[in-house]
Amino acid sequence: MTDTVTAPALGVKPATKPARPFFSSGPCAKPPGWDASKLATDSLGRSHRSKIGKQRLQYCIDLMRELLNLPDTHRIGIVPGSDTGAFEMAMWTMLGARPVTALAWESFGEGWATDAVKQLKIDPTVIRADYGQLPDLGAIDWSNDVLFTWNGTTSGVRVPNADFIPTNRVSAFTTTDLYGSWIPMKGTSLVLGVRNLFDRDPPFTNQADLFQAGGWDSRYANAAGRTYYVRGTYSF
Repeated sequence: MTDTVTAPALGVKPATKPARPFFSSGPCAKPPGWDASKLATDSLGRSHRSKIGKQRLQYCIDLMRELLNLPDTHRIGIVPGSDTGAFEMAMWTMLGARPVTALAWESFGEGWATDAVKQLKIDPTVIRADYGQLPDLGAIDWSNDVLFTWNGTTSGVRVPNADFIPTNRVSAFTTTDLYGSWIPMKGTSLVLGVRNLFDRDPPFTNQADLFQAGGWDSRYANAAGRTYYVRGTYSF
């Protein structure tokens, strides 16, 4: 913390300085006695796919599970903070309710198709093309969920426009959730949250696969609107 003082004149160094000038990436305070020579550098510069890289990732996952008190039925994943990581998370949370078509004409699309087959085990229809070429966009079954790379950066090929996407597709349904947690003592936590903060209505669809006749699809949307919840946990 610092005292409130009048700003010094230009060219004059401030006389008041932070009481804890121990900043690093974050920033955060370093512990007393910290020194760079004490850092473990065995994993520095190593790939996350290497043996030591996987060990460090597993160590972080184990710590998160312990800190958050997550049961063994919940899986924790560490993904890149990039578009690729975001796309993978969308695949893991959204796919599986209906058939999937994956387009692959460069490395990213091929990787997503591989993950859909080997990791998610959803047996997608994969439409491929050689590097430098686009697959047959007219062969896509748009009643499926469709995975494709808009700009194939590793092959130098992108889709020319969005004209191949039917206009009668159901609109996207994106909601914002908000929650806060309080830990008054060890082993005890209280969570207060809001789902669908902005009270968005689900997009209209004339699907006839489910029992709802209200014009929305419960597999992908929720007509409940904004809802509130409170959850308390106690572990011993």
